[in-house]
Amino acid sequence: FQPTTRSEWTRLPQTKMSGVDALVALRVIQQSFLPSTASTAFVQGPHPTADRTIGTRHATTAGVNRVEPLHKATASSNGSAKHAIIGVSAVSALLGCRVLRRKVVGRRSRQAKVWRKQGPVLQERPTESISEVERLQLEAAKLRADVKELEAISMEAERQKRDALFRSWDLDSSGTLDEKELKFGVKQECMVELDDAKARRLLEALDENGDGVLQHEEFSLQRVEKTLQEFQKEERKLEEEARAKARETREQEEKEREKEEYLATLPERNEDDSLQTRLIAALAYLLPVLDAAERFGWPLAAMNPGLFQLLTAPMYLLNAVPFGLGFLLVFFGMQAIAGNPETPALIRFNMRQAIQLDVMLFFPIILGTLARFALDYYEVYLPGLTILASSAVFLAVLACSLYSIVNCLMGSYAKGIPYISEVSELTLRDTRPKSKDEKDA
Repeated sequence: FQPTTRSEWTRLPQTKMSGVDALVALRVIQQSFLPSTASTAFVQGPHPTADRTIGTRHATTAGVNRVEPLHKATASSNGSAKHAIIGVSAVSALLGCRVLRRKVVGRRSRQAKVWRKQGPVLQERPTESISEVERLQLEAAKLRADVKELEAISMEAERQKRDALFRSWDLDSSGTLDEKELKFGVKQECMVELDDAKARRLLEALDENGDGVLQHEEFSLQRVEKTLQEFQKEERKLEEEARAKARETREQEEKEREKEEYLATLPERNEDDSLQTRLIAALAYLLPVLDAAERFGWPLAAMNPGLFQLLTAPMYLLNAVPFGLGFLLVFFGMQAIAGNPETPALIRFNMRQAIQLDVMLFFPIILGTLARFALDYYEVYLPGLTILASSAVFLAVLACSLYSIVNCLMGSYAKGIPYISEVSELTLRDTRPKSKDEKDA
């Protein structure tokens, strides 16, 4: 079978061979395709006079003999040689493709073998991870068991120690501890001296069933030490409170001493409370009453003219002074009397309080002026509100004055008016009050 067409060439059997086998097969095919009548020879090495017109095919592999046709061939030999060379070229190309395909397939096969070898390893990794987790779990369980065992050993040692300590405190081997034994044990173990009261208190704190003695189940050195620490904290707290109280007492005594020293340098207060003094102190409140009646008492005077007849004469005298200076003269005169330390204290206090009441009228005057200005600006008329406000101010001043007048006539100080009485009392600080012995004398 000699393939002459392309389809015949493709039907050639495909074999697996190496590159050297392919070259050997190529030489065999060349010998079979070249006719015997043709003057063909195989020579070694390159031919110096090779005919380039015939299409000579050289082997590309180093060390292989080169096949070259001779120059002297007949026409028929030339045709056969041409077909043979074409066939050889086709077979060479086919064998070269086969070699390349085998290389690619071999590489893939080797990679597949590697994957097949690595497959069991990859499949074994989860098992190894699971084994590692199980090993860690077993180690953790073992550690927990060791911890429990150590705790049991520690608890047993603590119990034995507690039993031995209880026996050392139980002097009469009665199985219980009383006050004396508890006192003895605390001194031996805790180095703390307890008196009978503290020992009884400690026993009451530790005695859970209230039988008056300390049972073995109730005994614990930690409880004893903790209770003693609480006692010490309470004692320190009581000591701090006692020291703070003593410090406050010393400060108060120091203040009293300084006050007595300061009062000793002041002149003695005039404590005269005769009838004349009481009347003068009561007359001082005419200033705020007359001032309030003139400024805020007009609504009540219009409704009850007879009520203000008693105030007509004093107001006439004050208004007789030109330029309205009557009230100013009385005001400054009362200030001078209240500031004189030799004046009886009852007069000084009430004159100062009357002056303060009169000064307080300044605020409703200012508010009334601003309200009247606002009502005039917005053209709003509220006569009822004006009457009510004016009457309220006058009645308030009249009530405070009557309260002070009654106290003056009784010979006492009217200290019940908020703020005003406190300010008025400051007037008397420049004098020293008499002691009880001096008053009795």
